[in-house]
Amino acid sequence: MQIILIFLPGLDLQALEEHANDAPYLSSVLQDKSKWTRLETQSAKGYLSDLITMFYPVEVKPPKNKGSGIEQFLLSNEEMIGNNYPQESEEFKETNRLGTEKGIIAVDCEMVKTTKGLELARVSLVLESGSVLYDEYVIPEFPVIDYLTQFSGITPKLLNSATKTLEFVQNDFLRLVHSEAVLCGHSLDNDLRVLKVVHKRIADTSLLYLHPNEGKKMGLKNLASKYLNRKIQQVTYIQGGHDSVEDAMAALDLFKLKRKRGVLFGMPGCIYHQNNLFDTVSKQGVKSVGVRVKLPNDLIQGNLSIDHSGSAEKYIGGQFGLVVCQWGELKRLKPDEWSEALPQIIKQWDSRIRDLADSLENGMVVVVNGEGNTDLANR
Repeated sequence: MQIILIFLPGLDLQALEEHANDAPYLSSVLQDKSKWTRLETQSAKGYLSDLITMFYPVEVKPPKNKGSGIEQFLLSNEEMIGNNYPQESEEFKETNRLGTEKGIIAVDCEMVKTTKGLELARVSLVLESGSVLYDEYVIPEFPVIDYLTQFSGITPKLLNSATKTLEFVQNDFLRLVHSEAVLCGHSLDNDLRVLKVVHKRIADTSLLYLHPNEGKKMGLKNLASKYLNRKIQQVTYIQGGHDSVEDAMAALDLFKLKRKRGVLFGMPGCIYHQNNLFDTVSKQGVKSVGVRVKLPNDLIQGNLSIDHSGSAEKYIGGQFGLVVCQWGELKRLKPDEWSEALPQIIKQWDSRIRDLADSLENGMVVVVNGEGNTDLANR
């Protein structure tokens, strides 16, 4: 069996209906509602990416039994390793029993980009009561080349107020945080890595609240909006978008809510596993070819071949079970050429699609029309 998948950017349903006389074959298909459907674009990458990237539902497995009480919400050693949490090494210091605080402590760090890479610029600790235990700006070891203000909230003025280096902040952290304390945060592996600290009792809100698409994580901003009805990380030109105390408090309240509502709270009914169309058919022993279609590098997978100058007709009945092509005549039109050229292009496309369908002995033609006048869409 052979499938010919044709993308027609620039042709929307309204244009096709208005020029039905120029497209008798496609118009007849539209009369049969069992032969067409509407694709809701799910990503900013557009409908081509959404079709090539398939999602199918996977049953959500109940969390493993980790015991009762707060333990059921904490990461196991296996989960910590799987999510790249720092482990014992000469470079990292581990919390111990000398720390003064044994309860729940929310942690959030902000970073700047230096000539060495990302370095710690601010660390905030918030107690379960909501009071701030610790909040310090940190002197980077290397020169700053980007304050990342839009994301970190760090400005030159704020960082110039710092009086402690990473080593001092590490010692403060170990003095305050007992090894039995529960550290709570969002993707806390990043924070512990820039702090160069190892801790074993972790509640990670990015893993307690699952994204419906497998392999992705919900952002703290979205979680706070959805579950706390709270707006955080509001970008301003003066201060930027993040505040580590605000983020720590949001993570803390999300953790409290999770404990109150139970382990299944914040878990989607099902998780969607992402599959690439080319990779999927390749595993079935089917070869694919992309003909005059511009594909992002992340979509080129499996045994996909690329033909930048050929045509779909060239591959009818050949070795390729999946032929993906993009007809760009409408997309290349200038705005003042649109109305005059549209009827003729639709007529040509209709004739080509009919001939392709007729020439297939065992197969199907799938036509995907796009977003209409691309010049208008781009405005």
